Order: sequence, then C-alpha cells, then structure tokens
Amino acid sequence: MTIAISAWYNEPKIAFNISYKVHNLIRNYLTDLIMIPFGLQEKDSDFLLRLVTATSKGTTDLVVKGPELNKRAKSINFGLWLPYEKIHNSGVDYLHTYLQYYFDGLIIVFQNFGVQRESILLVKNKVEQDVLNNKMYAYGA
Repeated sequence: MTIAISAWYNEPKIAFNISYKVHNLIRNYLTDLIMIPFGLQEKDSDFLLRLVTATSKGTTDLVVKGPELNKRAKSINFGLWLPYEKIHNSGVDYLHTYLQYYFDGLIIVFQNFGVQRESILLVKNKVEQDVLNNKMYAYGA
C-alpha cells in the first residue's frame, strides 16, 4: 500500500492554503516511519491509501470518514474533514493549528491498521520540526 495525499474543497474561498511540500514531507515520513516498519507497504501492495483533506464552513470539529474500499480503483479512502473556522481563527500559527488537527485525524486513520498513537506523534514532531518557521514550506514558496 502506498500513500496519496490530496485535498477537496467545494465551497468558494473555504480552503486550506498548505504547500504541497508539507504534504509531501508528511507522506515521506509516514512511509519511512509507519508504512515500512509496520509492514503496511507490503499489505495490499497494489492499493493506494488515499488521505483526502476536506472542509466546509459548517465543519466545526474534526471528522474522519472512512475507510471506504474501492476495489476497482484499488484504493482505501479516508476523508479528513478539518474545522475551517477553528484553524483560520486560532490566533496562533495557521500551519501549526492545521497540523494539530491533521495529525489527530491520522491517529484515527492509522488505528485501523494497528498503529499506536505514539508512532503517529513521532511523525508529527518530525514534521513540525522541519516545517514550522521554515519559509521553504510556506504556501506559494
């Protein structure tokens, strides 16, 4: 199984402006620190684990939807619905708050595969160390 990270926003001006570089880094750390050590890459090796970030103005709390198995597309899909207003109006670093909610969602997703919370928090800490206050990971950089 390999990981694909994407976003889906259907309301005008309701979206998270997070650089693809951040999501690529998350995917790489998840592969190196979760997928390979836990044997998830070999499990259903021709399948994609799709992590789709979504939001709406009405989303007020984190909601994880899935898993949805699509045998034809060979994918296992999870929707990470993040609270738009709470992230945009947090009063702290926008990316920091986004990552907090995102990784809370990943904890729920990876519980489906027997991965403990602490392993996901290790990935979160590494991502935060790399991206927070690093202009290379800024949106549009």
